[in-house]
Amino acid sequence: MYFIVADDHGMVREALVPFIQRVDPLAVILQASTFEESLALATQHADALTLVILDFKMPGMLGEAGVTTMRQRFPNTKIVVLSGTASRAEALSMLKNGADGFIPKSLNGASMVNALRLVLSGEPFFPSMLFQDDEPDIAATPTGGEVGANLSPLERDVIALLVQGLSNRDIAQRLTLQEVTIKKRLSSAYRKLGVSTRLQAVQVLNMVRQG
Repeated sequence: MYFIVADDHGMVREALVPFIQRVDPLAVILQASTFEESLALATQHADALTLVILDFKMPGMLGEAGVTTMRQRFPNTKIVVLSGTASRAEALSMLKNGADGFIPKSLNGASMVNALRLVLSGEPFFPSMLFQDDEPDIAATPTGGEVGANLSPLERDVIALLVQGLSNRDIAQRLTLQEVTIKKRLSSAYRKLGVSTRLQAVQVLNMVRQG
């Protein structure tokens, strides 16, 4: 299994390696300083390529164009974008163009590890703080007094950990439960909240907290 971390600053890449190793100690971590280098490495290891981490502003990336190219060539690989500015417009653009995650470089180590684990488990990661002022893209949003009122105690605990950015596996470990149980509780909680994805659930809860 191969992971690629691509950033034009060597110190940033070296700083990320220990956190990536915590995600999967057995993965081979390859480094690139430009988009072209990351694309060449991805092509070379395409059969075992699991994760590509791309700096939003490194040479050759061209923002969303780099994500689109990587997604088209490697549809089964998880793609995460790193950003030093971490604006909402950037995050939405990456989400629209096929990224599985968008991670601000200011994110602390533990949160970054959780974010990468979340992406590798099949769930997208986009920081809730970037969407706090947006209306969730859902047909019907419960009012503040209704949100969470009919969640079971376990569903409340699961949702609380989800908002912290934990993956299903981490939530299961924290609550000493099977991961399949967490998935079932999340599905039930989503239904009760009137949402269909993790991102929408976080948006709804943040909106309620604000007002």
